Amino acid sequence: AWVMLVGFPEDLKNGSIIAKAVSGFGILVYWHETKNLARVVAKVYLNDDAKIPDSVKINAGLPQKGRSWTLPCFVLKKKMYLHLEMKKAL
Repeated sequence: AWVMLVGFPEDLKNGSIIAKAVSGFGILVYWHETKNLARVVAKVYLNDDAKIPDSVKINAGLPQKGRSWTLPCFVLKKKMYLHLEMKKAL
């Protein structure tokens, strides 16, 4: 699936933090590095039966002394491989 995280803090845009943000529903494959400050677009392999949430939480700093944000998460493209496999079986 391709997802878009809106309002991602510019100083936290790196692969490890983006991977942690999407870890609740999948594994980060790729994120599109761009100069656009408004969003992060990422390709994610979804976990089994995972539902992409409406928002994700990111953290910076040490627990209880750091900052955290909740960012809206939008699905840009999601392929349904199960349906393709079912068509092939027929």
